[in-house]
Amino acid sequence: LGHIDIGGSFSPREVINFFYSHTDPRQYNPLLETQFRLRTYREDGSCGVCAYYQSYRGGFGIPGRDFCLSGSQHQFSDDHSVCVSRSIEWRHAVGMLTGRIRAHAHIGGFDCRRVQDGSCRLYFVWQADLRGDFPKWVSRLILTASLANLHHMKTSLVKTRT
Repeated sequence: LGHIDIGGSFSPREVINFFYSHTDPRQYNPLLETQFRLRTYREDGSCGVCAYYQSYRGGFGIPGRDFCLSGSQHQFSDDHSVCVSRSIEWRHAVGMLTGRIRAHAHIGGFDCRRVQDGSCRLYFVWQADLRGDFPKWVSRLILTASLANLHHMKTSLVKTRT
């Protein structure tokens, strides 16, 4: 979907840990209504696996969407870390919002690599079935907002150092 250069003051592991462990991603994703972990299966310094819930606001007469996801993060080397997600089946849990359409994420995530000049580059991938027909202008709006979130993410990450 897109990428952004983070700079050289962070390692790929720090970047991915920020997104995997962030307690309130609404700080960098204004479309997100709520997100919380359903269960943590494993978490150590270089690998983590969890199940989590996300709900996105609706608008323009289109109902909101939600996801139940399996997320994992892994450090392949000092220069390469990833965080990936995909939809899973999950029964209702306390905190899940009503009135949402359950969407399906085929794959999504972040891939952070140290590039030749020593900086980190964060790649973002997201392929989902939002379960419904949308006018083209709404699809473009969602895509534009998703790409803008990369800049919000970088800003939130940089604020952790100030």
